Amino acid sequence: MMEDDPLFLWLLAPELSVEDAAILIAGGDPGAVDYEYQGPYDQGPAQTVKRTKGHPGFTPVFASLRAAVRRGELKARVSYPARHSDQFSGHSPFAEFHLVTRADLERVFGMQDRDFPCRGERFEIQKEPDWAETTVEVSDLREWLKSRGFTRGFFFRQTDFEPDAFMDPTHDHFAPELALAVAAWRALASEQKFPRGVKAGIEAWIDANPDAWRGDDDLKGAAKDRVVTLANWRKIGGAPTSGG
Repeated sequence: MMEDDPLFLWLLAPELSVEDAAILIAGGDPGAVDYEYQGPYDQGPAQTVKRTKGHPGFTPVFASLRAAVRRGELKARVSYPARHSDQFSGHSPFAEFHLVTRADLERVFGMQDRDFPCRGERFEIQKEPDWAETTVEVSDLREWLKSRGFTRGFFFRQTDFEPDAFMDPTHDHFAPELALAVAAWRALASEQKFPRGVKAGIEAWIDANPDAWRGDDDLKGAAKDRVVTLANWRKIGGAPTSGG
């Protein structure tokens, strides 16, 4: 499995950074690097530069995840870059930042001295979260993806296959006749008597529930017959004398 799928071990992660989650949703490998380099004049150990935006599809997925976190649609453990500020000079390494006191860190951000050990009373907190450190639970991420109509890709592998995936009209393998047959069977499963027979009962239910059909074309003729045949659990003909 690992030899065939370089992403396999990422399934072990109970939570992921927003950045890594976006890469995986887009079908990339968060462990991929764009290049390796050494220090000035080839001194020091070789270092790698992680690939982020270079993954096809990363940009729209990343933007969507950031928006979902900001809007509260996707729960996240948000991390903000921070630094001690000795002087309020009006210049900061952060593009946009909050100037806060140690009391603000404790009151607003819930940070204690052990969380932010720098000395002093004034700090700069970047307004934009650090998306490489901000994390989301994989279970929450799956639920958010499903709410957006996404049930395929890395986070919905065969090991995570849901029993009712065949009822999802957005699935690549959606079969409208199968979905309708299952819907009819489930709707009539608790019925005990079918005066005109099970087949007629299934046909009547389908006629009374046109919205249950999710096919592109109208349901009629041979297609309808196939659905009824598939859902019919009583293959012998004729109306039963008692029950279905």
